[in-house]
Amino acid sequence: MDLNSEKYWETRFQTDWKSRHGVEQTVLHYETIVEHLPEYIIESIRQNSYTICDMGCGLGEGVVELQKTFSSSTVFGIDFSQTAVDEANEKYGSESRKFIKGDILNNDKYFDVIVLSHVIEHFKNPFEILKSLSHYSKYLIVAVPFREKNMCDEHEFRFVYSSFPLKIDNKSLMFYKEIPPMFFEAGNYTVQEQMLVVYANEELSGGHTLANFHSYYDEKLELDATIKKLKKFESKLKKTNSKLKKENNHFKSTKAYKFWQVYANLKKKLF
Repeated sequence: MDLNSEKYWETRFQTDWKSRHGVEQTVLHYETIVEHLPEYIIESIRQNSYTICDMGCGLGEGVVELQKTFSSSTVFGIDFSQTAVDEANEKYGSESRKFIKGDILNNDKYFDVIVLSHVIEHFKNPFEILKSLSHYSKYLIVAVPFREKNMCDEHEFRFVYSSFPLKIDNKSLMFYKEIPPMFFEAGNYTVQEQMLVVYANEELSGGHTLANFHSYYDEKLELDATIKKLKKFESKLKKTNSKLKKENNHFKSTKAYKFWQVYANLKKKLF
């Protein structure tokens, strides 16, 4: 079975997706996206009641999370797994939440906003996919693993700063945000760094592109690491100081210390 093939994901959704906390991880990813999207993009989508598509929606939890923020929008979910689409429709389908079987590589449906959360890293040519989807949307909102240290077998592409072009066809990169590692409680492990980027039609960008932003992300990570080291050193010093006090108190209770006190007092009297 080919990794990341339709059959592969069909099997995963039928077997271990839930037991390996895929549902909880999806919710975490979409909560993170909404938390870090800038307000001017959120307001643009809300005010225009834009249609939204979660491309690669899995079992549909991302669609639900998106509609919590964009309640006036119709939110679609597309996945090439029939198992995933059927379960999503049964559990979450409604007039404003619709799930469709489709292939990201052959999409011909238009949505005002296309969201891709941890999807395109599963392809060797992610920016060709974004180029294709850019003709079927106003906004492309993309979240991916960033600077992965240990890539999982399912990931075909490693994203770094130089991966992201300022333009994809008719769209400009109007926003980006590095998201530090976070603890994933359900899985009891730390999710690695992520990158959130938004590409938009030039008339929507309002002049906001990557060139307008200066990131202090790496400096902040370095500062956080230094602070962590200093706190660890401070804790070690406190423990050492406490140990020395205990040893000093113990020494004062010994015969040797008492003999030294007698000797010191005698020395003062004699000399």
